[in-house]
Amino acid sequence: MIRARLGFSRQPDGNLSTRGRAVYKGMKDNDKFPNPPVKLSDLKAALDDFDHSISQTLDGGKKAFAQKKKCRAILVKILRQLGHYVESVAEDNMDVFLSSGFETAGKTGPTGAIVPRILKIKQGKSTELYVWYEAFYRKSCITSCVTARRGLTERLPIPGWNPSSPSRHAGRP
Repeated sequence: MIRARLGFSRQPDGNLSTRGRAVYKGMKDNDKFPNPPVKLSDLKAALDDFDHSISQTLDGGKKAFAQKKKCRAILVKILRQLGHYVESVAEDNMDVFLSSGFETAGKTGPTGAIVPRILKIKQGKSTELYVWYEAFYRKSCITSCVTARRGLTERLPIPGWNPSSPSRHAGRP
């Protein structure tokens, strides 16, 4: 069975609004979803209220933030109900599911990519920076963390500041 991504509580406001608009666009006039548990006009109204409350929070008032929180809770509730409805109607048909505007639940982000992680940057001489990093964040975090904690660094020249000086590497065993 295909599952919809329904974890909206940790998403930023802009992502929630964008996903809500995608669901509205995908389900509006879609004959594959004839009887949604929530009227799509209610979804549209909740999206408009939420977007309006986001713009009101730019002033920083407590009432505006409370209103945004209330509108967000309503929108999340509607989207969860619609998500469960789409799961039940689509069953195992991916085309029907994706036409709703929801995303499938599952792993996200790069799975096999090597992601470097910068721990600390310190200014050296006028054309140098000292960079402490974990070279292979997901693959060999423990080894890289140990070498970074020992204070081993690489000197990397800043591009454009002194192009005539060669790169120097120091401190790597």
